[in-house]
Amino acid sequence: MSTFLDERPRQVRSLSRFLVFALISIIAVSGLTARLFYMQIVNGQQLAQQAVHNRTVLEPIVAPRGVIYDRNGRPLVSNVPTFVVKLRPADLPLVQRAVVVDRLSALLHVPAPDINATIDGNPGSTFDLVRIASDVDERTARLIAEANDDLPGVEVDIEARREYVDGPLTSQILGYTGPISGDQLLSLKSDGYLPDDLIGKAGVESVYEQQLRGVYGTENVQVDAAGRKQQVLQTVTPAQPGDSLTLTIDTTMQRNAQKALQWAMKEVGIKRGVVIVMNPQDGEVLALVSLPTYTTTSSHVGSPRPNTRSSSAIRTSRSSTTRSRRGTRPAPRTSSLPAPASSMTGRSPTRQRSRPTHT
Repeated sequence: MSTFLDERPRQVRSLSRFLVFALISIIAVSGLTARLFYMQIVNGQQLAQQAVHNRTVLEPIVAPRGVIYDRNGRPLVSNVPTFVVKLRPADLPLVQRAVVVDRLSALLHVPAPDINATIDGNPGSTFDLVRIASDVDERTARLIAEANDDLPGVEVDIEARREYVDGPLTSQILGYTGPISGDQLLSLKSDGYLPDDLIGKAGVESVYEQQLRGVYGTENVQVDAAGRKQQVLQTVTPAQPGDSLTLTIDTTMQRNAQKALQWAMKEVGIKRGVVIVMNPQDGEVLALVSLPTYTTTSSHVGSPRPNTRSSSAIRTSRSSTTRSRRGTRPAPRTSSLPAPASSMTGRSPTRQRSRPTHT
């Protein structure tokens, strides 16, 4: 203790305190330096890979579904690009769910209870995308895409919608596609099916699901902190388009058979009827009409189950969707399946050839 000139007491600072403080500072800085050296030099490469992994994800590339033609090469089913709205439940905060669902309901003109039921009925995990609406108009799709900050978890994607050219004329033969169910997902998940996939529900679409579906690919996608897609970094595995099918059905004969059946039903006064036109030489089904029928106007419809006998009228070809879109005629028919009544003709159906496998 010392005093000022005016004899007031003054406390003397101890040198030991400065030494303790300096020692603590040296230890702290040394620890931080050692940790920084470990992270940057020793473990830098591994941490850099983890950082890249955190901002990139592997996403599937949907394969274009195969086109279906009649015997003359006229397309009966084609793929039309359309906007689809999906939602990832894991990216939607629970406190914002009601607001997001109400806004989607107003934009998509879909009742909010239906959207909630779709989200809750998702057969996959909360990290899987849930299909909220298909065939969305461009203006609405752009509004939703631009409001992604206010609609967490909502994504707008472009997918191919099945367009059935002749509608009810061939709906009993072609069938339709629809969202995969929970039971179907359990049995088909090992084959690469996803919770938001569309699958053949009836007719040719169902019988030849594996051939029409193709093989999905994968791509490496960069995402931001909120999980939104920024850009595609790399295509890991390209998608293989589904195979196209050529039926033995003649569209003109199918239309004439339908007109004839409608006339006969009106004359007799009945409400149901079936007409099957076959080639007696080889058993090929040229026309198959069953009334009443239904309209397949969208990618999935809640229609009655079509007549599964239509599968006997099919021939397969290996011409891809890509070639078909370029205007190339489908490959010649390489095989035919026996018709149900082929044994009545006394002749065997056209010989079958093995189908080449995917390369």
